[in-house]
Amino acid sequence: MKIIVGSENPVKISAVNEAISEYMGIEADVHGMAITSAYAPDYYFSIGLESGLIFLDATKRYLDFCACAVYDGKEFYFGLSPGFELPQKISEIIEKEGVEIDVAVHRTGLSKNSRIGYSEGIIGILSEGKITRKDYTKQAVLMSLLHLPKK
Repeated sequence: MKIIVGSENPVKISAVNEAISEYMGIEADVHGMAITSAYAPDYYFSIGLESGLIFLDATKRYLDFCACAVYDGKEFYFGLSPGFELPQKISEIIEKEGVEIDVAVHRTGLSKNSRIGYSEGIIGILSEGKITRKDYTKQAVLMSLLHLPKK
């Protein structure tokens, strides 16, 4: 089964591979591609993944989560990961400067890695490796697979 992921991020591709294997019980041929739309008719599923932020007025901080959209050529299926609150300092940098989480984390000194989204993610740093970006991305993929027709 060929699957396309609208990203070249190895964390996202690995999360999709594991989720498909665990949920569907098959080994998929998962490919990543840097494109704006993940739809590709030559693939069984086209999958889009994106992390997002929700601003929490009460705390003036952001909640981070991952969203997944799976398209089978006819229908879309959506899922979200659990969310977690970003530290105040990171939220302040994002709010004031309008930068990505990677940049804000790097500026705070929490990581020397300027591309944490391609590795453990901010969740990996905050949880000291107990939860990684792949873990919470995989949860979004699994949630999107719930209503897929059983083939």
